[in-house]
Amino acid sequence: MSSNLENDLCIAAFNQNAETFRSLNALMWQIPLIAMTLTGGLWFGVASADADAPFKISLLVLAASGNIGLIIILHRVRYVLGCYLKWLKTAYPSGYVAAVGLTWCTRSNVIRTVFQIMLGFATFISLVLIVMV
Repeated sequence: MSSNLENDLCIAAFNQNAETFRSLNALMWQIPLIAMTLTGGLWFGVASADADAPFKISLLVLAASGNIGLIIILHRVRYVLGCYLKWLKTAYPSGYVAAVGLTWCTRSNVIRTVFQIMLGFATFISLVLIVMV
């Protein structure tokens, strides 16, 4: 009887971890959309506002700091996804798809890296715009 309980717990843990992985993966793909909305909205506010420089500077600082925050969040989400992948590989090795990449474009962290580079450019542009205001 204890073997059945242990088997049921293993199945439940596997299913829960797989669901959590899917949820985190969806979140990782939403971060660039959140960043584009945040940055684009704040840049639009800077471009269209008939306000003084301190107001525009504060919007650009908010855009830059938001992008830096999202870079950190993206790094953490991908780290946690990696932990789940390791657990799934250990839990069911014969059903695990490794998808090991050999080139830069096929490695496991390429999506995170590209997103972080884009967020870094948006941060840099916001900081350059502060000087120009």
